[in-house]
Amino acid sequence: MTLPDGTKFQSAGRIDWFNHPAGYVALGPDSGHAGNIAALCAALAPPPMTPTSGPAAGGTVVTLTGSGFTVATSVAAGGVTGSATNAAPNGSSLTFVAPAGTAGTCVPVSTTNPTLSFGNFCNT
Repeated sequence: MTLPDGTKFQSAGRIDWFNHPAGYVALGPDSGHAGNIAALCAALAPPPMTPTSGPAAGGTVVTLTGSGFTVATSVAAGGVTGSATNAAPNGSSLTFVAPAGTAGTCVPVSTTNPTLSFGNFCNT
């Protein structure tokens, strides 16, 4: 089975192997996850980002949801640092203003401190 992000899953008898960018994960009958691959896939999915697209001119306010965000967290979209980052007091979300990009392209969004990846932001 291939997930939308290209991640592959294959069954090998009683042991299942899940191919994730972080490496292979073996799931046997005693792993507690046998038969629960959907939950594992959801757990390995990128954290939520809304919206996931905006005008190529930039200026879209984007919210990232996760944990551990602080005033020291920085955000990059396609390697370009976003501006006006603002972390929620409890660290559960962060907003930033998307930089300008090229119309019709999508760029990866990531943070440092903590280091997380959020999938792609598309410039319309």
